[in-house]
Amino acid sequence: VRNHRDSPGRQRHPEPAQKDSLAGTENTMSKESGKKTVPTWRPHRFAGVIVVCVIVYALLGFLLVPWLAERTAVREADAALGLDLRIGGISFNPFTFVADIRGVEAGYASGHQLADIESILVNLQASALLGGRVVITEAWIDGIAVTMRRDADGQIDIATLAAAEPQDLPLEPAKPGWPLLIETLLVEDMSVEWIDESIAPAAQLGIDDLRLEATDVSTVPETSFRPTCCGRMSLRLRVSESIPGSLNLPAA
Repeated sequence: VRNHRDSPGRQRHPEPAQKDSLAGTENTMSKESGKKTVPTWRPHRFAGVIVVCVIVYALLGFLLVPWLAERTAVREADAALGLDLRIGGISFNPFTFVADIRGVEAGYASGHQLADIESILVNLQASALLGGRVVITEAWIDGIAVTMRRDADGQIDIATLAAAEPQDLPLEPAKPGWPLLIETLLVEDMSVEWIDESIAPAAQLGIDDLRLEATDVSTVPETSFRPTCCGRMSLRLRVSESIPGSLNLPAA
């Protein structure tokens, strides 16, 4: 007679020992599944992060820095000196730290021009910014025209800049800014024009083709400053009306 328990259609229930072993296996599997898996290092993810950082840095340097520099320069020139400053364009390379400024015009509130600059090229030292200093290794100013004027009352317009008071007086003493050092400053194709309206007829005196070179220009006290002026100079004199008489100059 076949035992009903051994019939093939009926499953046999596990013995108590087998139950304990199965329970232990399930607990072990549940514990292992609950553990946090440590992600493996993947080079392509790291490279992607680097590429994103470089793109963000480039966008900030190429776009944001020129925009901030132009707004700050215009605001400070107006607040400190009362000048109307206009800048044609600023480009900055965040990888070489070279700034190119073009089409700079500075004028008085009266509408007279003080200076016109064609281009300014500045080479900054990136490592000095980490130490809280602004160091310009080389600065080139090309095509600058400066105009000084004395009006009919005998007042020189450029002297009003030194006597101008700031528009907004700070409530607290201003903190000293970062020290500035220009190691080499080169000014080429410079012209200076003097207009005297206090005499009749008004006279105009100009000096062209000036070249100025200076080293160690700094805002830090007790620093050396060695300017040199060289190059070809041409003198021009013009009056607004004809004056009777003649002027004889010796032959060159």
